Amino acid sequence: MCQPATLDLKETCLSSINKPINALDKLPVPTLMSQKLVYILRSPSLMPPASSNDPKLKALQTNRTLHPRPAQVRDARFTAGGFFDARDLVQVKYEALRAIQSEGRTLSQAARDFGLSRPTVYEAQASFAAQGLEGLLPRKCGPKHARKFTTDLLEYLQTARSQQPAPSAKELADQLQQRFRVTVHPRSIERALAHHQEKRGRLSSPSQNP
Repeated sequence: MCQPATLDLKETCLSSINKPINALDKLPVPTLMSQKLVYILRSPSLMPPASSNDPKLKALQTNRTLHPRPAQVRDARFTAGGFFDARDLVQVKYEALRAIQSEGRTLSQAARDFGLSRPTVYEAQASFAAQGLEGLLPRKCGPKHARKFTTDLLEYLQTARSQQPAPSAKELADQLQQRFRVTVHPRSIERALAHHQEKRGRLSSPSQNP
């Protein structure tokens, strides 16, 4: 702050506080600099930015569990800080489901309060009901459904389809989810069974060579 060496300069500094801003132009240079320094230190734009070396932030990004809109999470548990972290998408999804189940919030209200879309909440409900907390994790990147059909899965599908009455593709998809923890679309099951049957037919057909 302003600490002049003489009484006259001190009175000048104190009196300048109540004067218009343009009166600062008439103050001595040391006084002007000290007062401008006060304004600079109070400027919110010069607050130190958040650390870019946050290990949790990096982990959330790597695991694809970083909430894309953490600023839109307005539930009181997250705005208060501490244990609840609006950046953690898995935690946010779980608390949204708990708010619906235990607190009676509607799905639309929970979506707004936790910065999620309604389809995201729908999907989280279904995944959590089928798999628990693991269902709230992002799906792994990699091969699509066709490569999920290992030999064991194809044999299981063939055996199940041979039963009478034959289960539908939707029923087979549910069985794979319950028995093998594999999520496959019914249409992918139909294509895989058709492709497998076609392949077996080519292998078993007699040779056309003389």
